[in-house]
Amino acid sequence: MDRQVRQEFHKLFYVSANLTPTTKFYYMTLRELTQAKHDIADKLPFLNDVFEKKVTKERYLNYLVQMESVYRTLERKANEYGILKNFPGIERTNRIEEDMLELTEEVSASFSLFEETKVYCDYLNNLSDPKKIMAHVYVRHMGDLFGGQTLKNRVPGLARWFQFDNTRELIMKIRTVATPDLADEANVAFDYSINILRKLS
Repeated sequence: MDRQVRQEFHKLFYVSANLTPTTKFYYMTLRELTQAKHDIADKLPFLNDVFEKKVTKERYLNYLVQMESVYRTLERKANEYGILKNFPGIERTNRIEEDMLELTEEVSASFSLFEETKVYCDYLNNLSDPKKIMAHVYVRHMGDLFGGQTLKNRVPGLARWFQFDNTRELIMKIRTVATPDLADEANVAFDYSINILRKLS
């Protein structure tokens, strides 16, 4: 994503979410601690093609297949520790599956999980620290609440994945736990996601 566009996006977020200076400080701190990884992901060919509306249905379906496995694993693990009960309406697995079903009716190709996806899911399955699990929820789901609102107008299909009934509420609730001590594990989450995105490029 273009840096100027991102800056305007965050500026809009601060205003619409009515963040206090203290909350803004913590959010910016966590963002700055993960910004380098975020920039790497933004510059990968797959995301560039998404922003330019160049991603085919086949390619996007392949991405959905990978992400369905990631979200199913992550959300199952998060629910084991009662994390998602604090964020009603945040779970995305069913929405991703609905997007997959839509495109499957139009695309004849079938896709298997990347080795990179399997490795990430294995990593998530082995996590036992709730804060580390929350860091992955932060990267994936906060990304859906932010950048996903731009992506939903640029990908094939209805993009149910990025449709929320309570976007502002979820953002504010995640904000209460999005503290700088999540940064190390959040960067790990970015690394796994970058590996998958590179495979799609």
